[in-house]
Amino acid sequence: VDIIEKFLAHVDTHIERRSWTNVETVFCTERSAELSPDSIDLAFICNVYHHFEYPQDTLASLHDALRSGGRIVLVDFKRIPGESADWILNHMRAGPEVFEAEITKASFTKTNEITDLLDDNYFVILEKSS
Repeated sequence: VDIIEKFLAHVDTHIERRSWTNVETVFCTERSAELSPDSIDLAFICNVYHHFEYPQDTLASLHDALRSGGRIVLVDFKRIPGESADWILNHMRAGPEVFEAEITKASFTKTNEITDLLDDNYFVILEKSS
């Protein structure tokens, strides 16, 4: 799933070249992942959540797309004034506290946080709430 058609075309090239039949690209909008209801078990969001312009709309579409017990794996940059690199501070709209609050508000429950894997990123797992 991506909002940039050029990236999807790049993936489509690899799909075709490798004759993969279990991979499909989806062009999303700034408000929706454009996935069918109950169609996925996991949404892996890596270093892009900070770009979500309408996080509550996008999260609602992900909530609908996830099956019961589905999860979001969120990896994004830590944004800590005085500690994070300037490009992160200038690029990120917020840090993990804000992002987790947005996701929790969208009916997800944090189930795990992995703190010993990445230096500049945080890594959390959230589960779809009923």
